[in-house]
Amino acid sequence: MDNDVIPPPFEMVRTAARKSQDPRALATQGKILDAVRDLGRSGATSISVADILRASGVSKTTFYSHYEDMSDLALQIFTASVAELRGDASDGPIAVERIIDHYGEHRALYRAALIGRFRSIIKAQAIDVFARYLSGAESPDAATRIAAAAIMGALDAWLRDELEVTREELATTLRRMI
Repeated sequence: MDNDVIPPPFEMVRTAARKSQDPRALATQGKILDAVRDLGRSGATSISVADILRASGVSKTTFYSHYEDMSDLALQIFTASVAELRGDASDGPIAVERIIDHYGEHRALYRAALIGRFRSIIKAQAIDVFARYLSGAESPDAATRIAAAAIMGALDAWLRDELEVTREELATTLRRMI
């Protein structure tokens, strides 16, 4: 092997994999996302990388060449979903119910991502996505960031069963906040 050739760090590999239109990369991402959805629908209360690997048939190395960790996977799903929901709601804001349904569908994934050492990172990133959505601006004002943090806090507590409210009560309350 040529000593002048240094393999790219995983971050460069991840960036390339995310931007790639290569059918193999897209198929791998699809397998991972399908596994997450299937595990969530199976009633799992939490999901681990090992669970995703078993369900998807993807190797550990391949998983980590696409996602840094569970938080990164959750953030990618969240960001893509917000963009999709925003695109579907061109005539008005995203319905709160659809946001709650999204969190409910991926509850086990978000629970896994919102515990442990990456909790503050994914919460901060999700708050940023919510704030940009609410304001429609790349740099939201303080009031919008505070509202986004309150929404994320309520969703986080609901996901972890710390907030004993029904889906409908949560939707009504969030709708008032927005």
